[in-house]
Amino acid sequence: MLSLFENLSLSLKSSAGKKSAEAFRTISEVSQLLDVKPHVLRFWEGKFKQISPVKASGNRRYYRQEDILILAKIRDLLYKEGFTVKGAQQALTDALKQEKKATSSEPIIEQSADSIVLPNEEVQVVKSAFSQGKRDALIDDIQASLMDLKAFLKSA
Repeated sequence: MLSLFENLSLSLKSSAGKKSAEAFRTISEVSQLLDVKPHVLRFWEGKFKQISPVKASGNRRYYRQEDILILAKIRDLLYKEGFTVKGAQQALTDALKQEKKATSSEPIIEQSADSIVLPNEEVQVVKSAFSQGKRDALIDDIQASLMDLKAFLKSA
């Protein structure tokens, strides 16, 4: 999701001041950062389900970096690109779906398990660890532990 908003992320980091870019921000800090009034941010929270600030005691809002980036995108859609609230909702939903689809379609593992060749020594270690005798002993230990646990639970 963040790659969609990389340019916004850079501005967040540069204007972070003493706080790290990952730090939570209050509504007044976000308001100042985005040049949007706090009541507008609260309104957007009600209209855009993607914004979910952490609420602390006294109903104080703390925005995460992801929330701020989404708010900045909403601001751009509404103020710079001229979308209506409903149009911005749809555009944001579509953009986030595309981003999710793009990141989920990227292969995590680039190499199949069959193509990995282990050195002979490692193969022997793996084979010996899972030899039939050790496997049977391990199963017996687990079974005994489960029987002990069953007896304990019956007596409780």
